[in-house]
Amino acid sequence: MQIVIGRFLTPALDTLFNWIASVTEGIVKWAEAYPEAAKWIGYAGLAILGFTGIIGTLTIAAGFGKIAMLGWSSAVTAWTTVTKVAMFFTKGWRSAQMLLNAAFVANPIGVVIAGLPPVSACCWPCYLIFPDYGNHLKILSETHGGESSYRRTRSGYGMAEKFG
Repeated sequence: MQIVIGRFLTPALDTLFNWIASVTEGIVKWAEAYPEAAKWIGYAGLAILGFTGIIGTLTIAAGFGKIAMLGWSSAVTAWTTVTKVAMFFTKGWRSAQMLLNAAFVANPIGVVIAGLPPVSACCWPCYLIFPDYGNHLKILSETHGGESSYRRTRSGYGMAEKFG
């Protein structure tokens, strides 16, 4: 493939390269004739090239900064939306809590009735996790033959002997 492309492009590129060589040959002859001027023109060219490179680098950096700021502004917008949604639900929860508190102030028996489900919801996992927990619940609820079942529990056996 390289040979085929080279066969078609070589004549066109030969004329271009010959023209560049002739122009460069003229510049080299002029630089040899006036070395001091060529030196200062070279310095000026390098300064312009360096300044252009610096400006190009700053432009690229500014572009990256704009991209970063676009991402930052998107993140801030998303966070603002999240906080507004959270604020909406918090205000709703606060209103519901205020209504519940007003209902409990009006009827204290409601506090006891409303407290039973959370207490029972807490007791059931404890009963499942700790096998001795059921025995401790029996202490609170029943006695057998005048003797507390506390005396018969494994954890309370030493206490029964001690306090007898």
